[in-house]
Amino acid sequence: MTQRTSKFSFPVAALALGLSLAVLSGCKDKEAAPVAAPAPAKETAAAAPAPAAAPDATTHLRRLLASQGNPKLTVTDSPVAGVKAVAIENGPTLYVSEDGTHAFQGVLLDLRGEQPVNVADAARSAKAKEAIKALKEGEWVTFGSTSPLAHIYVFTDVSCGYCQKLHADMPKLHALGIQVRYLAFPRGGENSAAWGQMQSAWCAEDRAAALEKLFKGESLPAAAATCETPVASQHALGLDLGVTGTPTIVLADGDVLGGYLPAEELAKLAIANKGE
Repeated sequence: MTQRTSKFSFPVAALALGLSLAVLSGCKDKEAAPVAAPAPAKETAAAAPAPAAAPDATTHLRRLLASQGNPKLTVTDSPVAGVKAVAIENGPTLYVSEDGTHAFQGVLLDLRGEQPVNVADAARSAKAKEAIKALKEGEWVTFGSTSPLAHIYVFTDVSCGYCQKLHADMPKLHALGIQVRYLAFPRGGENSAAWGQMQSAWCAEDRAAALEKLFKGESLPAAAATCETPVASQHALGLDLGVTGTPTIVLADGDVLGGYLPAEELAKLAIANKGE
């Protein structure tokens, strides 16, 4: 980089010379007083060039993701010195060197306890636990026990065969003391038929009865344009938690289970991980 000379060096010297000439020219009608020679201008130290911004954990990653709409990146510390965890919005979590030059995607295990712990899963569970705690009564559709031993949240899609299979287990789950709280996650997005049907279910006076019909393959009238539902916000929440398929089950303590589980196995996990 070229060294820059301070822009103040030349003007200071010129100003000193101008002052001396002004004094001399002002004494022409009488004897001029002795004028001391102007002191040489002090040379101002050249300003140091601004250091280039040090690359961080996302510098190169942002460049590579620019063509994909610059998704939001959330950077947190990982248990490994010199390595950051970078969660890509609606995407995976990468482990990236602090200078951002290297990354890997995969399972990072914490081996310090009695059992190895998947670091990404632990972080996801903590995030999911906070997210479900923030949900309000009435945002979900409830099935199963009204006096449960445990409750679970299920991101569901009425057009999904395994979601229909899980729903068919509802009598068993009820008998086992499990309450199911459904959250909408139409996999095809806003333009899918399932999205519109789930909007209609959440707009229905009896949401549970409406969902029951949809799980059986029946259809509902289109929702009124003025009806506001949490379908979009629940779908966005699912994406934020890394949901890519349905059913995705969130236990009360935040543990996330992907896919269908038989009622007995699901009930055992729900009760064992019912949280506080």
